Amino acid sequence: VDHRRTITYIKPNIFIVSDLMDPDDDTLSNNYKQIWHMHPEANISYSDEEKIIRSNFSEGANVILASADTETVSVHEELGWCARAYAKVEEAPFAYFEKRSAGETYLDTVIMPNNDDDTAAVTAERLETKSTATAIKFDFVQRGSAYKGYFYLSYDGEGGTFGPYETDAKTAFVQLDAAGKLRGLLIKEGSFVREK
Repeated sequence: VDHRRTITYIKPNIFIVSDLMDPDDDTLSNNYKQIWHMHPEANISYSDEEKIIRSNFSEGANVILASADTETVSVHEELGWCARAYAKVEEAPFAYFEKRSAGETYLDTVIMPNNDDDTAAVTAERLETKSTATAIKFDFVQRGSAYKGYFYLSYDGEGGTFGPYETDAKTAFVQLDAAGKLRGLLIKEGSFVREK
């Protein structure tokens, strides 16, 4: 299986991790796990229904991870190991998104930091697009304000459509506020993003 990972940072605090798995044999079903290791004190929690993994440190920063594969992914927690120092290993839980699929398979995760914000939330969903491209829509709340994001990533460098938008870019991102007003735009290796 050929694996390609792209990490996109959208200022000031959104990360999108996109994995593409392309097996030699498209007829075989494969099992993929996108594993998220955290510090032993992270007090990991997850929701298989919402497709969310969270860290829950008692103080300081936390993160929320939302899978875009709401229909095809499951969320699990297992016990692993953490080495805090040389020859000092302890048990530590980790969580992962799991997907079984044949042929080209995408796993996309939106990561949002949560710094003592009780309103913080993020949900994601996959959008239809051409092959060798991934597109997601995600809703997020930060400091009580709601936003919507549309993300497009082409693995072959060609543009396409994502939700209500089209682009000629390899990567594009559109951010809207709760009223639908444009808040931000990101384009990489392209010249336009426009409404269809």
